[in-house]
Amino acid sequence: MLSAFAIGFTHPRSLARPGAFIIASLCTWQIISKSLLCLGRRYWATTVAGYTIQLLVHYMDVALIGQWRFPRSKDKQTVSSSTVIATLREWKKKLAFGLSMSLTSRFIGTPEQLSHLPPFFSWMPHYVPSRGVFLSMTALTVVACYAGIDLIQANVASVVGDEYVSLETIPILRRFLEISLGEIVTRAVVSISTLICMICTQGGLYNICAFFGVLFRMTEPADWPPFYGAPYQAYTMRRYWSQAWHQSNTHKFKTISDYVAHDVLRLPRGTSKARYVKNVIGFLVSGLMHIALDMATDISVYQSGGLAFFCGQMVGIPLEDLVIRLYIRVTKRIGRRLSLDGREIDGICVGGCVSGMVESSLCVPEDREVP
Repeated sequence: MLSAFAIGFTHPRSLARPGAFIIASLCTWQIISKSLLCLGRRYWATTVAGYTIQLLVHYMDVALIGQWRFPRSKDKQTVSSSTVIATLREWKKKLAFGLSMSLTSRFIGTPEQLSHLPPFFSWMPHYVPSRGVFLSMTALTVVACYAGIDLIQANVASVVGDEYVSLETIPILRRFLEISLGEIVTRAVVSISTLICMICTQGGLYNICAFFGVLFRMTEPADWPPFYGAPYQAYTMRRYWSQAWHQSNTHKFKTISDYVAHDVLRLPRGTSKARYVKNVIGFLVSGLMHIALDMATDISVYQSGGLAFFCGQMVGIPLEDLVIRLYIRVTKRIGRRLSLDGREIDGICVGGCVSGMVESSLCVPEDREVP
């Protein structure tokens, strides 16, 4: 609500906006530091902290850097008995605008709408469900997400100890000769369950925002396409992050990276240098967000693997671009395509990234004692 009031009722350059950001930052820090103590279970503490951090960065995107504001009405009101009613209606519109901007992540219907939006059904690319159908589907999705998270966490935590899933056993390549069949099976089960929980957690908040946004008629079903894109689009790392993976943070990272690259560093637009610098900034912000998220579960900055993983993406994307350029050059020179398709090569690379992401999340067992 603080974000909604700041966006809907204040001028973009008002001191109230940075003031609201300071208050929101203090609240976020309190949630990060107290969520594990209050909730008791690590996954729910991570979930609440992750949602809070995401909303804080979204406020930075919309209110501070993007400077979105409620559009002014061109009609001048005359002083009459209906002035109070008109003012109340305008306040209602401002509040609805602020809530809408606080909930949206893809900015559909605005000049800054994200590209590569997935359709509701791949075989019906132009289909949009009715309001009733959308609310029913979304409500079922929310229930399934959080029931699935609780069920998986309760069962996995009861059978998995810290023999294989701990901070010391995460560097699996260093212990390659020591790995047993039991560890492989355990890691496979925990990795799959963690991936499912991560997908449910990320999609849960999106569907909650979608449900209430459509329920209170602040948004339309068309404003909430599926959270994830098609898996077959993830044959390069760029396409994986921009099309197959969720886009809830895409606009945030784009706004922040554009501001730093062009307004702070003064890099010219459209150049390769600016393009790669913005990639680095986007992944750096994401890594810092994941460090803050890990801190909510009593993992120190030095033990967190989030920043290391996203630093790997900073290096991986330029290397992938180099491999693709070499592949195109070789195929042109020999006059025919290589036997192994380029999409298969990139698919292998993307699969490695996903595996690393799941593995890096297995830092602390759920049954570790809460301080």
